[in-house]
Amino acid sequence: METSNLYFINFPKMSALKIGKADDIEDRYNNLKKYWGEADLSNSYYVNMPTREVFKYEKSLHLLYSKYSISLPEGDGKTEFFDIQALDKIISYFSSCTDFELKKDIKLKRKEVLNKKYKFRRNKLKQSSNAVFLSISEMNIRLNKLSKLLNFLIKFKNELFFQYDFIDSKYYFRVKLDNNIDEINFNKLIDKIWNLLSFRNNTHTSQGWFTISSWCTRNFSERTFQIVVTDPMSFDNDYFCKIFFEGWSEMVYPVLQKLPHKSNVLNDNLPVITWSIQ
Repeated sequence: METSNLYFINFPKMSALKIGKADDIEDRYNNLKKYWGEADLSNSYYVNMPTREVFKYEKSLHLLYSKYSISLPEGDGKTEFFDIQALDKIISYFSSCTDFELKKDIKLKRKEVLNKKYKFRRNKLKQSSNAVFLSISEMNIRLNKLSKLLNFLIKFKNELFFQYDFIDSKYYFRVKLDNNIDEINFNKLIDKIWNLLSFRNNTHTSQGWFTISSWCTRNFSERTFQIVVTDPMSFDNDYFCKIFFEGWSEMVYPVLQKLPHKSNVLNDNLPVITWSIQ
């Protein structure tokens, strides 16, 4: 059975009620508001009923409440407007004289869809903002740990065996550890330092990682390892993300400048291991 709608749209600025019929109330309302402005849809009503009944009820109600009819200038549906006082009469009529249910609050489905899209975009933006914040926070934590590591080397330069050289915009850090360290802890220490050199780079449009480490070599039998680090200061500021460059410049680079190229207890040089394709 085909159905349609009888609607009672409340226009409070005009103190008027529009009584009409429409298969799609939203489409009808969008046309009406071009002429009469916004309505109070939450205090408007509608009845869904068989299409053949809609025409009968519309004409009957227009006639029944004709004394509430108001005169309006030219505009869409101008002959179907009634004084707002008719609304209470209509509510009473449907509650006592018909079996059809009068429903309050006309909801715009398209508006609901738009609201859902807006909420979806807002949630996505919130999630991306959280991801950006977390990546910046994590980046600063790693840079701070790198700074502490360099300060540790400076503090114990008379006890630890380390050396570095700056070659072609790269730092070649070499370290010799105590012979008492076992292989598991030897590798864990290197991996921990290596991981500090990779940084999450999340923006509102993309997610990813970047690293300043070039390569790493290790020799457990000699308890030595080398980590090669690209110097961010040798690149244009736009090469790395701005937040990272600022953090490196403020937290790491000043400490790096104080680090001696060779610890005081290291007698023989630790060899530089270069990497090349044969």
